[in-house]
Formats: sequence, C-alpha cells, structure tokens
Amino acid sequence: MDKFKKFKELVNTEVKKGNIVFMTVEGPASANVDEFIKQPIEGILYDLNRDEAVVTSFIEDPKWVNDYAVCKVIRKLKEHYDKNIKAEKPESAYKKIWKKFGVFIENCKANKGEATTALLCLLIAKHRVLEKELKKE
Repeated sequence: MDKFKKFKELVNTEVKKGNIVFMTVEGPASANVDEFIKQPIEGILYDLNRDEAVVTSFIEDPKWVNDYAVCKVIRKLKEHYDKNIKAEKPESAYKKIWKKFGVFIENCKANKGEATTALLCLLIAKHRVLEKELKKE
C-alpha cells in the first residue's frame, strides 16, 4: 500500500471516530477534537502549525495570507468558546453539535489541510450552537 493511501485511510478512520489528524515532527497524530480544543490557543495553533510566527515565515507562498486568516479566526473562536465554557452551558449543546454539524467533518476531510479545516469548521459549529443556547436562556 502506498504511503498516501495509508495516510488517507488513517485520516478517514480517525475522522469517523470524531478525531482530527495533524502532522507533527514525528509524523501524523490524532486527537479527540473536544479534548484538543481544551488546550490553550497557543497549543492549538502550534499543533496545527498555524501560529503567526509560522505562517508569516512562508511569505513567498501566497497561501500564507489564508493561513494567517485561519490563525486569527481560530483565536477568536477559541476566545468565544472559552467564554461559553466558563459560563457552564448545558451538555446538550455539545450533543447537538455532533448531530447537526458532524457533516462538516465529512465535507472537510477531502480538502488539503484537513486538520485545520475540520477544526475551524467544528469551532464555528460549536460557537453557533452555544450562541443559540445563550439566546434561549
């Protein structure tokens, strides 16, 4: 089995479990997205190689602009997420996320940069559901 096919199977397997896959210096790693986003924002961006220092070091590649935007969006979403978590929102909100927005994972996994795209989609989905929960109260 070629290396790419094996990697693709790993990503598909982990995505079905609700995990994200990201590259480390030691190779691919996976994590439960709910656990992954509990870490400080610096850890999230470091693990995804999307902190400002990293993305601006590839300024010759026009893709850095989008990576920089992703970094800033993830920072803001994490800020909202942390604020909502501290407000101790109901567990039902998280169950709704996987039901309503689990399809984002499937849609995102085919893209390059699956981990970043999937995490961004999930953070947006979680933010929207938690925002709706806040409005109901």
